[in-house]
Amino acid sequence: MQALGDHAGAFAAVNVALKLVPNFPPALDALKTIGTPKNAAQIRAALGRPVAPGECMIPVADIKLDPKSIDRVLQACTGLVNSPGGSADDRSLAFLQRGSMYRRLEKYDQALADFDQALRYDPNSASAHTGRGNALCHLGRFDESIAAHGEAIRLEPNNAMAYSNRGNAFDDKKDYEHAITDFDAAIKLDPRYATAFYNRANAKLNAGDKPGAIADYREAVALRPGFREAADMLKELGAK
Repeated sequence: MQALGDHAGAFAAVNVALKLVPNFPPALDALKTIGTPKNAAQIRAALGRPVAPGECMIPVADIKLDPKSIDRVLQACTGLVNSPGGSADDRSLAFLQRGSMYRRLEKYDQALADFDQALRYDPNSASAHTGRGNALCHLGRFDESIAAHGEAIRLEPNNAMAYSNRGNAFDDKKDYEHAITDFDAAIKLDPRYATAFYNRANAKLNAGDKPGAIADYREAVALRPGFREAADMLKELGAK
């Protein structure tokens, strides 16, 4: 971006990169070359809304990102993965975060490729395994998805998100019994996990348990007021 004359944009991309991977050597070197925008207005224009690492680290994070934020993170992560240097952990994280952004854009083949790269640098990344499982699920490769989430659970037995993600794969495979079992495990690990209640409600509804589904949709809304998808399902089912 600096080569194209977009000084403020280059500063923004490096700033986001450093938020994602603090002290990443290539980003620090780039910052020395770029310098900083000349005034406060340029800085505000360059940075925009700060992007926290948690917004793109977890492949199934509940936080919504607008298209501009996704594009900003994609640019930062691409800059990181295309730069020499950095530790294996840093590079794994950059691929993991970029894969998560591709998943949000429904570019599942590209997401899968990035999660595979993340695992090349860090084979024990539970987040990369479960991210890979999510991409595989969207590609209709349910058994592979279930296996990937299972590896995440093996690495982190207390990872509620991995259980919930595997439950979604079972649900998409129409194996509702195993799906509900996994959502039960996720909720046991994190009783305030609204998304797991929502996912379990979907599985119960698919299995023909309408009262159980309504109870879980209600709990999802109670835990996260403004949970639109759960509220919409309650309306659709004629429940309050």
